[in-house]
Amino acid sequence: MSTIAQAQDLDAQYKAGNLSASEYKELLEDLRHTAAVNEAAGDLNKLTQIYEVLDNLKSAAGLI
Repeated sequence: MSTIAQAQDLDAQYKAGNLSASEYKELLEDLRHTAAVNEAAGDLNKLTQIYEVLDNLKSAAGLI
């Protein structure tokens, strides 16, 4: 489920009275932190791929 969908689900639960204001706030903060961690992990994955490509190019250049 996307971050937006999760936030909408939390909002619906809060409006339905299934979550207190403090629970709602805490869960939204957790969702925000999770989104930030997921974004950083994606960035790290991209950087790792770039490093591997550059390392392969460096190795290939050494063979010429």
